[in-house]
Amino acid sequence: MAQYDMFADIYDIDLGRIDRDLKMYTKMFNKAASILILSCGTGRETEYFSDKYDEVWGLDISEKMLIEAKKKQLEKII
Repeated sequence: MAQYDMFADIYDIDLGRIDRDLKMYTKMFNKAASILILSCGTGRETEYFSDKYDEVWGLDISEKMLIEAKKKQLEKII
């Protein structure tokens, strides 16, 4: 069991706002057509970028975090 498994169901509530992170990522990815978000957690960033880039993939070690991401109907969570 990954350490973050125990926080998966409350992760988005606890960390809430990700505005600062999204601004940083947007600057980093400004020329990318496809991105892979490592440690995607519950898919908050993956969900945000999914309509801005051709392909957005998320990867995480925590099975429960990935379950939460898939609840958001994100197709490319691996």
